[in-house]
Amino acid sequence: MYIRSTDINRTLLSATSNMIGMYGLPGYMEVNMTDFPDEAPWPSGFVPIPIHTINDNYDHLIDVDNYCPFQDAVWDLAKTTPEVAAYINSPDVQNLLKNLSANTGEEITVDNLWITVTALKIEKSYFEATLREKTKWYSDELYEKADIINDQIQLYQNGIFNKTIKDGIDVGNTLKKIRGGSVMNEIDNRIKFKLDCMNQTNNKDCTWINNLNYYAYSAAAAFIELWTQNNGSEPLFRLMYHRNASDDFIPVTMGIPKCNNSEFCPISVWHEYASQVVPDKPMVEWCKETTVSTSTISQTTTTTASTSTIPQTTTTIASTSTIFHTMTTTTSTSTTPFLAPFTIGLLYLIF
Repeated sequence: MYIRSTDINRTLLSATSNMIGMYGLPGYMEVNMTDFPDEAPWPSGFVPIPIHTINDNYDHLIDVDNYCPFQDAVWDLAKTTPEVAAYINSPDVQNLLKNLSANTGEEITVDNLWITVTALKIEKSYFEATLREKTKWYSDELYEKADIINDQIQLYQNGIFNKTIKDGIDVGNTLKKIRGGSVMNEIDNRIKFKLDCMNQTNNKDCTWINNLNYYAYSAAAAFIELWTQNNGSEPLFRLMYHRNASDDFIPVTMGIPKCNNSEFCPISVWHEYASQVVPDKPMVEWCKETTVSTSTISQTTTTTASTSTIPQTTTTIASTSTIFHTMTTTTSTSTTPFLAPFTIGLLYLIF
């Protein structure tokens, strides 16, 4: 088992809470004096799981908003594309930003709108009465409008719009490479390694991944499952989503282009998407770039889905999940999983 989180208190606590929920409660088949000390004052049943992290400034794998001047430059270019510029300058967006700026006393732009929307969402969820009493300008209509506009801006920030070419540069795909390419290809490489090692039980280099049942980047409710088929056909993947505590896991693979509306999709489709968003340079180096030109970007022909073809469930997965994990499972269906599931956030950056 290996757990990794971003170096932020909120996500470290999230990962710790996830591990406690999965492995730290009494009655979960833990063994006294093997999995935990059976002595007071040690909490009965609590199995401590190490949470790994790296310096947030250098974590380009799972912290997509860390310091990266090149990402800022590409986003600035994206805002000049006809589609994004038209949306940002539309009356609805501009009126909302002016309204929020006047009421909050801060300059609200498309780049920091998410802060206000997130704050209102938290206050609405946990302190609604106080919010309505103290914040006279707040209304449900205002919040819903801000939330919708913020969702669209986040799609643009992650490279999802219809006409992404600007000055001969595929701005959309470059944003996907910067924000999702590293983790997408990290998982792709792990999938390939797992498949290669599947029948190499005597290969010492394969021992760790053959025995690994759980690999997590913090914790979330979206995951990708890797399945093998009994008939020896191409392995498949399935994207699953858990919307909230009262819902069951549901498959949403059907919303991914090239999966032909199927719950299970050929792993070659995953490999293809991953190959389209390989960062042009190691992210530590690429982020140092401050200008955007054909000399700083390798052009790639990509298959880009219109945002109208992506179901809301997929959009929600991407905007709320930033991690991935694996676990072993069993099934009585015609396909037999050897490793499931893989959880990945930011998936809509790719599909």
